[in-house]
Amino acid sequence: NTTTATGLTVALTRDGGAGGSKGAPGLEAGAVVLGDRGACCIDEFDKMDGGQHAGLLEAMEQQQISIAKAGVVATLQARTAILAAANPVGGRYDRAKTVAENVKLSAPLLSRFDLVFILVDDPDASHDELLSRHVLDAHRGADARRRETLGGGRSRASTTQRSAGERLGEAAQL
Repeated sequence: NTTTATGLTVALTRDGGAGGSKGAPGLEAGAVVLGDRGACCIDEFDKMDGGQHAGLLEAMEQQQISIAKAGVVATLQARTAILAAANPVGGRYDRAKTVAENVKLSAPLLSRFDLVFILVDDPDASHDELLSRHVLDAHRGADARRRETLGGGRSRASTTQRSAGERLGEAAQL
């Protein structure tokens, strides 16, 4: 896990006081608070635990985050658009299950998203090979074009890149 609920919402901190004593408490804004009137992008949403989801649910429902700890009571604005990406359980999307079942999200949290896009990668070895060749040719072609610009003339790499792109376009139309 690379984040915590406090890393997304708000954390209570204490400044180091003189002589090792604890200093005054302070608040440290998390990503959702820092994204107020903007956006917060969260990857690996499916890897977050229930506590992190609960903190985000409050932020998404109330558009604010409340904290009441160690004598500090505060409400911070969190009018933030959340863009989240999640992977299905087991790595493959099961069309027989609901979105909530596929990504293990609670219905209340999932309902806070205005849009849900499902991207399914159906296994297709020939299309995958064509796509990977196109990507490799594009990267190799960029180096060749740089050399070509310095030396003049047309290289075979740029021709290969174009024909791979054309083949990819034809495959996408199928």
